[in-house]
Amino acid sequence: MLAGLRGVRSVGAVTDPQGRTGIGLVQHVEPAAKDGPGVSYDFHLVLEPGTYRVLAGYSVVAGGGTGPGALGLLPGDVERQTVLLDYGWTGAAPHRS
Repeated sequence: MLAGLRGVRSVGAVTDPQGRTGIGLVQHVEPAAKDGPGVSYDFHLVLEPGTYRVLAGYSVVAGGGTGPGALGLLPGDVERQTVLLDYGWTGAAPHRS
């Protein structure tokens, strides 16, 4: 279903930051026009084969800019990443940081 969304493309088998093989999806994200010439990103999502649970998500700089979002990053730099190591139920109340 995700691969069918506008602007999302499947890139086949990929490896997440933990070395796990998964199914890769990528969406290119441009900065909002009101923000001026900022950084554009390719957002990568790695799904576990068979279960399609999210293994990881990360943003890679696709194009530079001079806007406030640039932060000295160059094309190819990973801007941020999230890796999910475990799923499960908990009885604990949500906490805020």
